[in-house]
Amino acid sequence: MNWDAIVCKFSRTSTHVDQIGNDESCLPLGNRAQIQAAMSDLFADTDWSGPP
Repeated sequence: MNWDAIVCKFSRTSTHVDQIGNDESCLPLGNRAQIQAAMSDLFADTDWSGPP
């Protein structure tokens, strides 16, 4: 099954989307390798073998 997700990095840690202040804006996520490593830490079964 395919699905879309939005990933944002903020300056503060929140446990719920309602905690993200209106004054927050997304920070750079890093390069592709850094993003894949961070996502794999959270979702170990991620399959990165498909096309980019």
